[in-house]
Parts: sequence; structure tokens; C-alpha cells
Amino acid sequence: MLFDDFDLSILVKVLAIIGLLCIASEGYFLATVQGATEFETSVYTAYPFAFWLCFGLLVTVAVSIYAVSTMTHSAGWRWGLVFAMSAYAILFSLPFFRGYRLYGRGTSDILAHFGDIKAILQTGSVPDTLWYPFEHVLVAELVQLGLSMRIAAVFVGWVFTVLYICSIGIAARRFFGDRRALTAGLCAGTPLLFGTYHISLSPSVLSFFWFPMVVVVLELYRRTKSGRYLAVLIVFLVATVFFHPVTALFLVILFVTSSVFGFLFEWWTARPVSKISLNLGIVGLLSLLSWYMTFTTFEWAVRSVAYGLLKGHVSPGEAEFSQAVEASLTVPQLVIRFVQIYGAVFVYLSIGGAFALYLIYRVVTAKQSYLYTYLSLQFFVGFGLAGVFLNVYLIAFSPIRVSRYMIVLAVVLVALLLYRCTDTNAQLVPAIVSIIIIATLLGAGTVYGPNKHLTHKEYQGAEFVLRHHNETVPIRSFSISYKMEEFVFGTDHPNANRKSFSVKDKRYSLPRHLGYGRKPNESTARSLGPGYLVTKQFDRKFHKAKYFTERQQRAFFHHNKTHIRRLSTEPTVMKIYENGGFEAWYVTNKTKS
Repeated sequence: MLFDDFDLSILVKVLAIIGLLCIASEGYFLATVQGATEFETSVYTAYPFAFWLCFGLLVTVAVSIYAVSTMTHSAGWRWGLVFAMSAYAILFSLPFFRGYRLYGRGTSDILAHFGDIKAILQTGSVPDTLWYPFEHVLVAELVQLGLSMRIAAVFVGWVFTVLYICSIGIAARRFFGDRRALTAGLCAGTPLLFGTYHISLSPSVLSFFWFPMVVVVLELYRRTKSGRYLAVLIVFLVATVFFHPVTALFLVILFVTSSVFGFLFEWWTARPVSKISLNLGIVGLLSLLSWYMTFTTFEWAVRSVAYGLLKGHVSPGEAEFSQAVEASLTVPQLVIRFVQIYGAVFVYLSIGGAFALYLIYRVVTAKQSYLYTYLSLQFFVGFGLAGVFLNVYLIAFSPIRVSRYMIVLAVVLVALLLYRCTDTNAQLVPAIVSIIIIATLLGAGTVYGPNKHLTHKEYQGAEFVLRHHNETVPIRSFSISYKMEEFVFGTDHPNANRKSFSVKDKRYSLPRHLGYGRKPNESTARSLGPGYLVTKQFDRKFHKAKYFTERQQRAFFHHNKTHIRRLSTEPTVMKIYENGGFEAWYVTNKTKS
């Protein structure tokens, strides 16, 4: 043992005091740092270094307490859980303390999710186009209980994150029958490997946060064949079907591969094992199809994917590679950017994958337990799914999103590795814990991306334009999508389907420099009328984000106040709205130069 009881008592108390001081310090900064008065490019740069130092210390304390508890069989892990929950509650609440209308703008999916929630609140029923209403109904219920929508969204993201962390710990505890496995699981589950998905109300990822619990209940059902565990599995399955279709499909794959693995393991080892019937996977598939095939929009999505496969549309992997090339970054800058975005996930996948390979090797060369082999196989099932999803056309392109099966299994394997090392290789524990701390710090840095601040003024301006514009002429804007329309009206509202904003259709795009070139006689009014123009603070500030390199800042520049002043002097352009952060213009006619 690295610690005796006396050492533990002192160490946990010291760590707890440090954690409490960090929480108090962060509370001071939240209370004293002035909120945003205009568009800001980053949540992270809004707070001083001392704030983030306290946050880093707080999550480090949490992970360290978990590690000490794993090594010494103590109950001090409860302090670790309190500190991790507190750190993430503060982190997820930052847009609220900054005074954001919403964290998420432009093409962010959260705008559409809020549109669905508004529709539920306005009509008292689920919109016909909403296939997976679980999350939206949950948030709507919280709003009915008195929470605002933005607070309810933060609360749901935090609760599901805590559920995910705890489910990793509970799964490890139930798998290995040792309380130390619980703390090893909590320790391994602390990093926010899913980045911004923790706070963006993404059903595809939030629905996966109870996946570890499904895995452990499935294993308990295999061992006992208890009707109680079967009932729990059915509840998880039904809830997941209403939560997200791809996650429900992943559950079906989990059931089927678990069944097949039982037969393969018995054949390979010549040892009889209790197996899971394929009927569970069949029931899951039928449940999935019976719900989603009733929606015409689901059929459209399936056809879109099929069309993309046939026509060779860009895959998620190709899209990420293309973005990396277009980013105009040097090799060192690309490495830094990769570490920023995927560093924590890469570390976990590397460790989890290496450990899974080792366990598979043990199966080939020596006897290995069913459970260890099963978890390793499920990791490689996730690896195969990620490979397929990254190389085919999908509606969703995020590599983290399509790799969530593999990521969760990697976390379980890291927990298993930490647990085993406490007995067999205690000298490796500090190294593993250090890696988890680094992954935790990197993961916290991916929660908020740049330029996602939806200001109150932008929302108010967009609402004004949407409610009062002439639908026969286009609204030209920069980085506002149709999802804003759904957010303003609710997806069930007749106006929500007009798609007055677009980031893809050139008829609705606001040209760079507002259409002005270098020649003095070049006029925006001569090329953009008749129609509306929308300008805002975001357009003039987003390129200044410190996330971008100097070269990118120059390349991303759109327009500035000089162009606005020039626009205001045009004889055929009228300013019809302004609130200090959003301007709307009307170009009365289209003339020839």
C-alpha cells in the first residue's frame, strides 16, 4: 500500500480544505467579474487566470481523492464526487453568469432543440416532426416547474454528466464486486470527453450517458437470468428509443454482439458460460423500427443517408480532413489544435485500446475471464462502428459523436486498468492518475467553443426582422441559419418553416465587406436589392477570437464599422432597426452600375 490509515486521514483532509477554498474562490470570481455587455468570442477569456487555476485545482483534488480512496479502501471518495460535481456545475453555468441569451448561435443544434421545447410548451403536445421527444419533454417539464429554459438546459446537461460519471463507477463496482472499483470508475469517468455535447442538449450524446448502466445490467441479467434485470433492460430500451434513434441502434448492436460473444467464448475456451438470447436484440430492433418508421421525416433522413452513400457525399472523416486543410495551419499549429480538441479522447482511446489488445492477447495465450474479454470485444465493436460512421455519409459529422460507443468502453477499460494496478502494479497508479488529471483539464477546455455567444440584442433583432419582414424578398445575413427561426417561434409555428435565414443559399448570404470592393463607385445597393440586410456585432468581432491564428483572423474578417458607415450613406438603403448590437437594413431597389 502507498498510504496507511494515518496518511489517508491527513491527505484527504488537506485535499478537502483545498477543494473548499477553490469553490469559495470561484464563487468570488463569479460574483465580482462583470457579465458580458456585448458579444464576446470566448467564455474562457472572460475570466482571469486565477479563476481557471482554482478550477484546475478543484478537479485535480477530486481525481486525487478518488485515487487515494482506490488505493486505501476509504470512504473519502465522497468528497471527490462533491468536488467534481461542484466544478462542473460552475463550469456549465458560466454562460448564465456571463448573461448570455444562450450559449449556441448560428447553426447550433440547441436552437432547434429549444424550438421543439417551445412548441411543446405552446401546444401542450409533441410536434409531429419530433422523432425523439424524451429530452425535450423533460426540459419542458422543468420549465413548467418554474425553471427558465436556459437554466433547465444547463441543469439537464449537468445531471446527465453526473449520471454518466456515476454510472461508470457503479458499472465498475458491479462488474468487479469491489468498492475500490467504484472509486476507480469515478476517477476514470471524470474527464469531459464529449466536450461541448455536455452542455448543448444533444440527444445523441446525452442518451449515451446511461450506456454503462445498460452494459452492467445486461451482464447481471446474463449471470442471473433474473426477470428484474430484464425489466430494467426493457425500460432502458424504451426510454432510449424515445431519446435518440442511433443510440437505440447501438443498444441493439450491444444486445446482438453480447449474445454472439457468449457462443464464441464458449467455443474458444471450451468452458460453459451463461449466454444472452438473440431475442433481446430482435425485440430491440422491432421496437426501434415500430416507432421511427411512423415518421415521414425519419424516412427522409434515411433516404438522405442512402442518397449520400450512392452519390459519394463527404464523409465525417473527409469533412474533418478538409477543415484541417482549409484552416491554413502549420504542422505545429495542427498538432496543438488536435490536442486542444481531441487530446483527452485520444489519450483515453490509446490507453483503453492498448489495454484491450493486452486482454485479447491473454485470451489467446492463457486463460482470461469472460468479463475482461467481453469488455475488450465491446471496445473493438465500438472501434468498428466508429470506422464505419467516419467513412460513410451521415447527417451528423462530429468524430466524437460517431465514436461515442468506443469512447465509453475506453473509459470503462481505463477504470479497469486503474483498479487492477492497485493490486498488481501499484507503482503505475500515479502515472495513470496523472494522465487522468491531464485528460480532465483538456476535456474542460473543450466544453466551450469560440463564437457561440447568442446575445440578447441579436435575438431581439432577429425576432424583429422575422416578425416584420416582407416574405417576398430575401434577408441577407452572415452566420444565421433557419434554426434561429425555430428558436424564435417554436418548431410548430407556421412561421418557423419559412427558412428566412440560411447559411447555404447564396441568395441569403451577406457578402464580405458588405459587397464593397476597392473601387469608390462600387455600391452594395447595386447588387443586393431589393431585400433586407442584417449586420451585427458578431460579424465584426468573431474573427478576433484568440482561438484563431493571426492568419486565420485576417482570412475570416467579414466587415467592420467603416463598411457600416458607408452602407448608411447609400441613397437606396434604409436602416429599419437598430438596438446597439444588431442592425437591419432595407435595400429598396436593384439598379445597374
